[in-house]
Amino acid sequence: KIRVTPKNVGNGDAQATAVRRDFALLPDDVEYLDRKGLRWETVLDVERRWLLIHDFALPEGYMPARTLLALDIPKDYPAAQIDMFYFAPAAALVSGREIPSVQVTVVIHGTTFQGWSRHRNEPHVWDPATDCVRTHMALVESCLAKELEQ
Repeated sequence: KIRVTPKNVGNGDAQATAVRRDFALLPDDVEYLDRKGLRWETVLDVERRWLLIHDFALPEGYMPARTLLALDIPKDYPAAQIDMFYFAPAAALVSGREIPSVQVTVVIHGTTFQGWSRHRNEPHVWDPATDCVRTHMALVESCLAKELEQ
């Protein structure tokens, strides 16, 4: 018996697209993201540097359940702060209540992201000695929680 089979047969392991590392993050940021088990990549788009976190889980009360989170990493980070955060697809409350200050949009490699205009104010301004991706992720999570409490 002769059996003809394709030479390139996969079991699905290679279905995920390769992650890009267009620029390096700080070692502490890499350690934090990897320790959290997040699938992340760094991409350049025009003159901006983006940290993309795939399959970011939104808290219960939001739709969709998972989204792509983007953080704009300034060239002189950590001296310059990470500001705002962005989702694709856009995040919305299941209740239908409108979320304030999410009308900003940005396009990263052809995908439109919803920008959440959330900024650090006195007395909690950015401190380059202590603030980083980890602390900005805490800000993202606290902002998401705050909208659920409204």
